Amino acid sequence: MNYLEFKRQLMVDPYTRDAAFQEAKANDPQCARAWREASVFEHKLRAALNVGVPGGLAEQIILHQSLKAVRRPIWPQTLAASFAAAALTFGLLTWMHQREIDQFRTFVAEHWHSDGGEILGRATSGVPIDAAEFRAVLAAAGLDADEALVRQVAYAKNCPTPNALGVHLVLRTSEGLVTVFYAPGLVNRKAREMTVDDFTALLVGLQDGSIAVIGKTRAGRDEARAAVARSFKPLATTRT
Repeated sequence: MNYLEFKRQLMVDPYTRDAAFQEAKANDPQCARAWREASVFEHKLRAALNVGVPGGLAEQIILHQSLKAVRRPIWPQTLAASFAAAALTFGLLTWMHQREIDQFRTFVAEHWHSDGGEILGRATSGVPIDAAEFRAVLAAAGLDADEALVRQVAYAKNCPTPNALGVHLVLRTSEGLVTVFYAPGLVNRKAREMTVDDFTALLVGLQDGSIAVIGKTRAGRDEARAAVARSFKPLATTRT
């Protein structure tokens, strides 16, 4: 089991007894470190969820309902409980979203180091991609695209992402070639940046997933981002 596979399984079930997972945790220092970090997160989450109900709350509610003649307000306790529940829900949702962002960052870094630079070099050949081949790559990830994007594509293939099969593109822009990774199902509510080798990656959320746009210049990244956001569409809306 490689590190990316280990991370995926770690996000699903950090306590799995799967033999390959356990072997990677025991023998791979990087996997072991990731498991320890995840264990700390799980411990904090369990502690946050261990919130008790205010003592006597149920009895106070029953008393309030049965003794209408003597109404003793209990709203401060119930309001406090509601605020605590809301805060816990917000904290949990924030933690889950950050977990997805961390997944996306890990995927981008590992996929780029796996073959991003090699494919970028291969795309400089100038050989146009077959339109039918490109649409087949998109279809495998549940996508279609406008014709304008097809003309910009220098390279396209499918790649595994944390949630489902994604897309690895190299686009021609006025600033040169720009790489785009599309990961379906990953939520990224605001644009973020990260560094991969000598490049900057812009992480952007789309309607049904997220993209990482990797290029040397901001203008090139912005151009590729706009082209993808404008052209990508769900396959179901363009097929009968």
